[in-house]
This record gives sequence, C-alpha cells and structure tokens, in this order.
Amino acid sequence: MNHKYIPLMLCLLSLNILAQEPKQETTKPLELPVFIIEGVEQHSLRSSIKQMPEKIAPLTSQELDSLNTTEKLQPTLLRADRLPEHYVTNWYSTAYLKASYGLFNTPDISAGCRLWIDRFDIAAFAGFSMSEGDAPKSDNNKIFLELKSTYVADEKYFIFGGSSTKTNFYFNTQGYNFYGIWEKPNKSFGNKVDSYDRHLTQGKFEVQSDGAFENILFSVGGNANYILGANNSDASKYIITKDLEDTHVEGFLTIKNYWKHFLLGGNIDLNVEQFCGNSLNYFQFDGSASYFDEKISVLANVGFQIANNSADISRGGLLLRGDLEYRISHLWTMNLGVSTGLEKTDFEDIVSVNPYISQLMEIDHRYDIVNLKGTVLFHPDERIMISGGINWRYSERNISFEMDTLAEYKLIYGDGMVMDLFGESMLELSDIDKLLFKINININSLEDNKNLTYTPIFKLSGTYHRVFWDKFGAELTAEVATNRYIHQNSDATLGSYLLLNLGLDYAINNFVIFMKFNNLANMDYYIWDMYRERGIFGKVGLMWKF
Repeated sequence: MNHKYIPLMLCLLSLNILAQEPKQETTKPLELPVFIIEGVEQHSLRSSIKQMPEKIAPLTSQELDSLNTTEKLQPTLLRADRLPEHYVTNWYSTAYLKASYGLFNTPDISAGCRLWIDRFDIAAFAGFSMSEGDAPKSDNNKIFLELKSTYVADEKYFIFGGSSTKTNFYFNTQGYNFYGIWEKPNKSFGNKVDSYDRHLTQGKFEVQSDGAFENILFSVGGNANYILGANNSDASKYIITKDLEDTHVEGFLTIKNYWKHFLLGGNIDLNVEQFCGNSLNYFQFDGSASYFDEKISVLANVGFQIANNSADISRGGLLLRGDLEYRISHLWTMNLGVSTGLEKTDFEDIVSVNPYISQLMEIDHRYDIVNLKGTVLFHPDERIMISGGINWRYSERNISFEMDTLAEYKLIYGDGMVMDLFGESMLELSDIDKLLFKINININSLEDNKNLTYTPIFKLSGTYHRVFWDKFGAELTAEVATNRYIHQNSDATLGSYLLLNLGLDYAINNFVIFMKFNNLANMDYYIWDMYRERGIFGKVGLMWKF
C-alpha cells in the first residue's frame, strides 16, 4: 500500500466515529462581526534567550481623566473611621490693637481678639489708660480684662443638647481721687494729706444657658460678683469713711412651654448680697402666660418678691405685670405695659453711676405702686426707626444722690410721682449719612416738696456720622441738659451745659488713624457737685485690625 494514502484514511475514520455520537444541545455561541486580517507575519525570536520587558509608557492626563467616572459609588457596608476633631475643625479669627495719646498726659491702649473654633465663639479684650487730669488732683488710671465665650452644644448631650451657653469673666481695677475737696477746700481738712484716693477693684463671672428639652424652653444661669473699694488710709483720718466691699451671688431658672397659641412658664431668681457686712438679699418667684398671633402679643406675670435692705428691713409683696404689643401694620407697632412690685437695687449699678459713693449709706429697693408705660414705634424699613412714649409711675423710695461727707455721696429716697416723656430715632439718611438722637423730659412731684436730685428736666443728645469718601469719615455729637437740683430740700442747682464732640478717622488698608476732640466749647460744667469735668480735650491714635 502506498503510504501517502494513510493520512486520508485516518481522517475518514474519525469523521465516521463522530457521526455515530448522540447529538447534544449546546449554547449558541456569541456571533462576532466578520473581520479579515491581512499581512505577512515575520518572527525574529532567538530561541532559549530571555528578553527584558520594556517599560510601559505612562498615561497622559487626558487618558487618566477618562478613567474617572462622574457617577457616585455605592457606599460601603463598613463605616469609615472618623478623623480626629483637630483635623476637621473650622476656625478663624479677627483682632485689633488700638493706641492713642491725648492732652494732660493721657495714654490709652487696648486690644481685642475674637476667635471661632467649631462650636465655640471666643472673645477677649484688655486695656490700660491713665491721665493726669485737668482739675487739680484729678489724676486717674484703669486696667481691665474681659473674656467672653459662646458654646453651642452637640445634640448628643442630655438636656443641654443644642443649647447655647454664654460665659463672661470681667476684671477691672481703677484708681482715682476725690478731687472735689480741692474745689471747695475745707479749713478743718487743710493740706494734711496730698489727696483722697480710692482703688476700686471688681471681679465678675457670669454664665447662662438657653435651650430646649422635650419641647420645654429653658434659661438657666447665675453670676458671682465681688467689688472692693479701698480708700486712702491717711485721708480716712479726716474724712469719715471706710472701705467699700460688696459680694453678690445670683442664680436663676426660667422654663416655658408652648400650648396652642399660649406660652406658659415659671421663673425663679435668687440673689444673695452682702454690702459692707449687711445683707441685701432679693428673691423672686413668678409664673407667666403669653398669647400671640399675627397682630397681638400679650404677656402676663404673677408672683411674689421677698427682699431686705442694707438696714435689714424686710421688703416684699405681690408682683403683677402685663405687657401688650400690637402690630398695627408693617409701619407701626404699639407697646403698652403696666406693673406693680419691687425694683431691685444693686450696688454695682450705684457705683457705676456715681464712683464717689460713700460707705455710709443705706441701700434700699424701689417699690412701684403702679407703673404705666406706652411706646409707639415707626419702622417703615431697616433704615428708619423712630420711637416715642411715656413712662408714668407712683413709687415709694425713688432713688437719688446727695453729698454726704466732704467729698462723698450717699443715697436718698423720696415717695411720689415720676413721669418721663422720651423719644429716640435711628435714621440712615443715605449710604453715607446716619443720624441718631435721644430726648427725655422729666416731670416729678415728690411728697414733702422733695427734689429728685441730679435729674435734668430736659436732656437731648444726638450723633451725626458721615462718610465723605471710602476712607475718610467724621462724627459729630452734641448733648444739652438743663439745671439739676443737688439737694433734696433746697433750691441749689448745677447749671445747664452744652457739650460738642468731634471725631475724625481715616482708613489705610488694615489701619485706621483717628482724632477725637471733646468739649469743643471748653465749657465749665459739672455732672456731680464739686467735681468739675474736663475742659477741651483732644487725642490722636492708631488702630490696627488684623
């Protein structure tokens, strides 16, 4: 047999065997488009020799971008680890530094900073000032420090979640002289001491938290305040006085809850105060109910007050108060109020009004038998606000001041009627002009023909501010006051006065150059008898904001 037919016979045999196998169903293969490859392939590989791989060319930026998808990926089942707080906290700050120098050797420097860190809003202020003064022995100095913070709590906290908590620490120390004794020298006092000075120091801490829990609104907080007034020991030998010391601790809680159109609540206010070893306590417990709709808001308070004065005489009684706000239209709003009850008197308020106060005084609380107040507001838009009204009351123990020792003041009291007619406005006349003014007319009639001392019948003050161009501005202020009685049982008065002040400022990037001039008319005037105020005064300064 010819061997060249053997391959052909093997192929025919294999085809016969495949034809005898049972037919099976198979999945239809994927149909691909027909394509033809033409060309000649040539191999030039050397057998048994390994070749080094070639380096892959990097993708271009366009090719890389084409690999990114704009569709969001599905979240993974496992929660990603949270970054530490100091990596994700947002914070920013602003600050200023201000310094000036004026007549009578008057330097003044202050600084402030505000910092926002996540849920905290923190601010700090500090300053120092001194002056040799205009009148003899009127030199003074002051140092202060104030720290403020606001914290918005995370919702996860129990009760206080989401609440806003504000804290404030204030420290102030100042030295000044009772230079009024040199205005009217007393022969018995003579020149035995160089001056009669006082060092007044205050430290105060306040905290208040406002929030909501289970639909109940709450406000809780308190404060601790300490004031020490140390007098010159040599001067104390000739002027009957002692050091001032006051300690005041307060705590309060107010809760409110909505019910339909009403807001119901309760309040507790506890004050424990010691003035020069004498108790000056005040406690108030009251409930409130308010109604409100689109036009009217009504508030009513009912409670009782318990207090005692510095002579340990008990005070107290019923507290009643009602307030009505009627929103007449988008232009007009009217407020009416009526009340009866105690008006608490704090030593801090007294010494801030009159720094020449004496330790030999009795502090008492005013009692309003009836107090009526009405106000009308005109507010067509955010650029104009004008208000005016009347406050009429008949009270026991209306407070005023009178000279006590050679240079100090004490509190005096009188029963009777006091009425104030008042007005106030804020007018933005244009983008570069702003006008503010306040007016007050006081009419009083105290029993036994007593006078309400150091209270002018008429007082008007105003401020006009204008920006002449983007970087330069000016501000002019004026104040007018009529005569004021200085004794409760005599017609002696302090004269009227007119004060004119001018301020100029020019901004250069983050810097502001400013000049201020006070008492431009160089008037010889008094706020307190024997204590002549400073004559014409000027200073120049620089403020850096960063």
